[in-house]
Amino acid sequence: MAFPRLGREFDSPYPHQMNQKSKNIVKAIVVIASIVLFAQYLLPDINSPQFKEFVRNSGAIGPLVIIGYIITAHVIAPLVGSPATFLSAAIFGVTKTMLFLYIGGLISSIINFYISRKLGRVWVKKLAGEESLGEIDKLLGVSTIKIFIFSRIFGFALFDVISYAAGFTKISFKKYFAITATFPLIPLSVLAFVFKDFNFASKNSFIIWASGLLLISAIFSLSFRKYLYKKLK
Repeated sequence: MAFPRLGREFDSPYPHQMNQKSKNIVKAIVVIASIVLFAQYLLPDINSPQFKEFVRNSGAIGPLVIIGYIITAHVIAPLVGSPATFLSAAIFGVTKTMLFLYIGGLISSIINFYISRKLGRVWVKKLAGEESLGEIDKLLGVSTIKIFIFSRIFGFALFDVISYAAGFTKISFKKYFAITATFPLIPLSVLAFVFKDFNFASKNSFIIWASGLLLISAIFSLSFRKYLYKKLK
């Protein structure tokens, strides 16, 4: 899924932990500032009658562009998928956005799985980056079906990393696909239900939604990282 990444390292007892926390705080501030700027300067144009008419006339091109960006952001891990998520919510609403996230995540999970399984660590490092490769190695240290299911429900910010990691394990593609196709529906359905009546034409409502999405993603991701660290210990 293309949720915002507030930090990509697992908690660790080593001295660099505080430095990483500082980096994560800076990243969070940048993302929040981007949300405010988006709502202030781009949201009015997106909600204008002219732009909405343009989107309607474009047919399937708009959704395909959103889904395509989500797939690209998951395969090339340093890319951030949140801009597509925010733009899609402003144009299509939260329900369709969650559907786009699901479709994009499902397609990218297949691509990532086969990249790691068929092409190996060299290509994973090229596409995901050395930092993500380190996280993949940590995931491999606790790779069980239970962990994998748990990660698909709560590991929002690690969706792409988990997909790459699965390709290095002995899990069958059928079992991997079944888990990936089923369990992400839980958080996406909850988010679609909770925010279904939000007015994305309102700047304040949009900021509340985007900030809430960031907060939920951060809480779930941190909880998942702590759980994994306990398993690693």
